Amino acid sequence: ASNGVSPVCIAVQNGHTECIQVLAGLNADINACDNDGVSPVWVAAHNGHGGQIRLLAKLNADVGARKSNGVSPLWIAAQNGHRECIELLVDLNADVNTCKNDGVTPVCIAAQNGHHECVHLLARLKADMRGIRNAAQRGDAECISLLANL
Repeated sequence: ASNGVSPVCIAVQNGHTECIQVLAGLNADINACDNDGVSPVWVAAHNGHGGQIRLLAKLNADVGARKSNGVSPLWIAAQNGHRECIELLVDLNADVNTCKNDGVTPVCIAAQNGHHECVHLLARLKADMRGIRNAAQRGDAECISLLANL
């Protein structure tokens, strides 16, 4: 494809788990990224598909592969409120503090998007809470409330 999307990414995007396995059996690159650095694991995390993340990890996919803007699979899972994917990625040794290139952490983006369960989970997983504290100091009522309830 013109944007560099790999067959594995297309299979992940469309939820075709069997195709992922067939492609892996044909030695397709499980970590192949598009022109923006979007990997199959990133797509699965974006869509909240924990089973696909598990399968890709079993096939030795890089669970920490970041897009060109620094967004990791865990970061996008936090942005989209996919709690199960966050837990799974951390179990697979993904870094809970991997920042986007602009310095925004997974816990900050989860808070900004109102994903309170994800914020609590990330706090329990020892995420760096400084960013959310900074937001609270700026008077962000939602962040203050989140911190009060941790």
